Amino acid sequence: MYSVIHSHAYFGAACHLIPDPCFTSQGSVLHHCATMPKHPVTCDSRAAEFRSEGFIVASSGGNLFCKYCNFCLDYKRKDSLQKHCKSQTHVARKSGNFTAARLATLEETVDNVWKVEDSKEEFILDTIEAFVDANIPIEKLDHPAIRAWLSKYVPASGDLPLANWLRQYYIPVVGEKKRQEIQADLKDSDIFLLCDEATDKSGNCVFNVLIRPSIVANYANAHLAESVVLDAANSANCANAVLDTLQKYSIDRQRVVGIVTDSARYMTKCVETVKELIDNVQHVQCWAHKASSIGSVFEDKLDELNTVVIKVKHAFLNIRKSNYIQFLSEKYQGSNPDLISLFPSPVCTRWNSWFKSVRYLSNHIEDVVEFFKSLEDGNTSVKFFNAASAATIQTIKVQAVYVSDICLPLMDLITFLEGSSYPTIHVLAGKLSDIEIKLGLLTEGVFSERTVHECQKLPSEANASVQAKLKTAAKSALETLQQLRSQDPAKGVVDSVGALFDPRNAPKKKSVPELAALQMSVPFIKYVQKLHFLEGHTAFLEAIKEQLKGEDCVSVDVQGILNGLKLSHREYACAALRAIWMPCSNAACERSFSKYSLVVSDRRRRLMAANAEALTMVAFEQEGSSENW
Repeated sequence: MYSVIHSHAYFGAACHLIPDPCFTSQGSVLHHCATMPKHPVTCDSRAAEFRSEGFIVASSGGNLFCKYCNFCLDYKRKDSLQKHCKSQTHVARKSGNFTAARLATLEETVDNVWKVEDSKEEFILDTIEAFVDANIPIEKLDHPAIRAWLSKYVPASGDLPLANWLRQYYIPVVGEKKRQEIQADLKDSDIFLLCDEATDKSGNCVFNVLIRPSIVANYANAHLAESVVLDAANSANCANAVLDTLQKYSIDRQRVVGIVTDSARYMTKCVETVKELIDNVQHVQCWAHKASSIGSVFEDKLDELNTVVIKVKHAFLNIRKSNYIQFLSEKYQGSNPDLISLFPSPVCTRWNSWFKSVRYLSNHIEDVVEFFKSLEDGNTSVKFFNAASAATIQTIKVQAVYVSDICLPLMDLITFLEGSSYPTIHVLAGKLSDIEIKLGLLTEGVFSERTVHECQKLPSEANASVQAKLKTAAKSALETLQQLRSQDPAKGVVDSVGALFDPRNAPKKKSVPELAALQMSVPFIKYVQKLHFLEGHTAFLEAIKEQLKGEDCVSVDVQGILNGLKLSHREYACAALRAIWMPCSNAACERSFSKYSLVVSDRRRRLMAANAEALTMVAFEQEGSSENW
């Protein structure tokens, strides 16, 4: 047997094989061989061993560092260290006779300093963005527990300044960085401006301006470009804010194709002021707001139903919910567990929330009343239901069922217009016409089977009175819809885009003069050569008809067809894509206000306006990356 004998130096010495008398025939080893002391190699031991070569332990990171070469080394490999010591560059730098090396060292040191500074800056800015995106106040970074955790687990976390310094110096940098990214995304494309005003929790008038480039491929993001606090919500201040935004982002006014606002008078006047400075800009009023205002007609006309909605909301405000769920569980657990759900409270600032409350009552009004009557409660809302007669409750149910029937197309339209990942304007006119037809039938007393069935449970006089009230509500809603359509500044554009690109209109043959008139009514399309437009549109209609032939066809992919036509009719297809992607809703502005309310919460009302704007921009721009949260 042989044993390996090392020299006293670690790793670098030669090894010799010699006969080992300590091994027995059974292969055992003498006790003293098994208990030889080990000498672990550390960064400090290497630095001590090569101290004459200028090796030191760096203060940050615990790395072995050559002070002459300004270079980190692997302390575990002694042969590498020895080779470094024998290198010409190290010998020259150690002797001080290598001027080029000394200059290079200086340059490398300066570069390293700048790299460290850039890395530190990036770390701070990314931390701010992450905290804003997660809706964590910046001042939480000052908490001792957070600082201790960062110090323990996050390298270089000591570079993070205090929150006050971050707010004063770094949040403006984050905002400017986001503006530059938005400006780069817009480039030279045509744009749409989306504008809206809201009042924050402190009573300030906050005016948001979003910019959305016209679509070329498949998608277009709206960017929050400006969020300013106005002295007052009037047309002059809003117009100045719009023009200031264009100037801040260096956007040529002629690139503005359209401005989307709500239908408030001061916003209409604001756009008129802007149109004096920008030629051919199209004013588009938000149809999500308008559809919501049509629904509010039923809220006003059916006052008994609205009273019940408010009473139920107040009765379930913060209390009685768990008891109600237990009541429903005992009643429906074995038969219909899908009916076990809470009442969705209406919120005046949320579209469709009142409709959702009414739909719930159309199915649960008896359960709600039965539950409240089982309580010995002095609450005024509970007392209201305890005192209500059976005829009153049945009248409320008739109205709730009736509204549930008409609200479905309105709710679907609002939900459809809230989306941003698909085009909407080309089918808007068709959806509005469908609602108009339905309201017309309700005005004539053509109710759903369920509404008629519930009406028959009332006495004849009460039945006639309720039906007359329902007809009046439908007539008022119909008149509101017709007025909104007739006064819409973009009516010609909406109708023309629908006539050209709504699949339901494909079978309707149009003459060349009719197509030419429609072409001149639509932005983007009107700049296509007439012959190219007619050829491209003919190919588009043929592709739609081909899809409609399928027996299982439930929808037509208009955008997909136009993308396919880019190969053969590129000018027409690109212009048509821009046309169907024209915005007809201000839902993106509403989402920006939701982000603003998270940033400027009750505990952050002292934020400076500039910082609130920067943080809201960051939160809105990163909305897509955190949508699952």
